[in-house]
Amino acid sequence: VMLELDEPEAIGAELGKRDIIVDYRPGTVRISPYFYNTTEENRMVIEAIKEIVGSQDRRRSTDDGRR
Repeated sequence: VMLELDEPEAIGAELGKRDIIVDYRPGTVRISPYFYNTTEENRMVIEAIKEIVGSQDRRRSTDDGRR
């Protein structure tokens, strides 16, 4: 599954710190849910991505306010 996200390399690195293995390509993060992943594991990946993207958005808003 390819997710179009800003800063995919940074998102991939942060997920790696959380022991979530993904790949990234220009403009996308690639996750590979499969039959051996539980529903809870898939939910954890999505929640982690939401958290990381949210923190990036907050950081950008703060940076924009400083200009």
